[in-house]
Amino acid sequence: LSAVALAPGSGHAAQTPSQTVRIGVIGTGGRARRLMAGLDRVPGTRIAGLADLWDAALAQAAKLAPPGVYTTHQYQELLARKDIDAVIIGSPNHWHAQMTIDACAAGKDVYVEKPVTHTIAQGPKVIEAQNRYKRIVQVGTQQRSMPHLIKAREILKSGQLGTIHKIHMTWNRNMPRRLSAPPDVASRDVSWRDFVGPSATRQEFDAYRFRNWRWFWDFGDGIFGDLMVHWLDTVNWMLDLPMPAARARRAITHDAWTSRIAETISGTVGCRVPFMNCRLEWESHSVFPPGGWTKRSAAGAPVSFRRSALVFLLASWSRPTV
Repeated sequence: LSAVALAPGSGHAAQTPSQTVRIGVIGTGGRARRLMAGLDRVPGTRIAGLADLWDAALAQAAKLAPPGVYTTHQYQELLARKDIDAVIIGSPNHWHAQMTIDACAAGKDVYVEKPVTHTIAQGPKVIEAQNRYKRIVQVGTQQRSMPHLIKAREILKSGQLGTIHKIHMTWNRNMPRRLSAPPDVASRDVSWRDFVGPSATRQEFDAYRFRNWRWFWDFGDGIFGDLMVHWLDTVNWMLDLPMPAARARRAITHDAWTSRIAETISGTVGCRVPFMNCRLEWESHSVFPPGGWTKRSAAGAPVSFRRSALVFLLASWSRPTV
């Protein structure tokens, strides 16, 4: 976020209006609210507007914003305001590209959560909008800022590991795949037609789909767009890999879609992406123990299930010639 917050200064209270980056938040769900809380540590920023099509999400986000903050159900109305300099986009995946394009056209700088696109065809359109309107667009693939991965990149760039031929990427999470639909999620509280958007099939309001949007192809990308995108970006950054060949793109698409059941996406998936001299392997497993986060072992002692550690394995290298 600090890359978007370009104004100088040492803190919120010390800023004059001309020094403060006034931020609008589009899609004020759990991820966006976490980012909003983090803005307190970014000098020279102020939350100036909120847009979400669910009343409950708007109300929760307003608690993290200055009193009397502007709120709306239509993100286009937020973009039309002159007192908004930049936006954070935390909406479901199928809206990321269009909202980014619209924000650039409205003269706003953008921080958009990953994945920036929902289809391959949207990519060039987003880039064209950024270049045409000369805006700053930052995507939430924040692994590049993590100290241990920066150090790993330094080791790779030094050449001491030789040529990397294989990378195994895994991200396992002990957490439930599905969220229950609270009884207070009602069609009267959600602008469902706006949520579905123009790119998805027309469908009646469904609270379960609304709460579990990332597991439906109309709205999300499953674990591929949720977590794999982080490691793919990290690997490309570390090794400066080119785009995979057409054969590799077909392979990853085939593997992804074989996990499709009706309209949903599997929570346990894997794929392989071969390059000219390097092969990437990805796997992810979502595990949630029966009865909750803690259960009893055979000996009767409590066993705590926590989110698995991130594992990034660089293997099968050829040693440099001495």
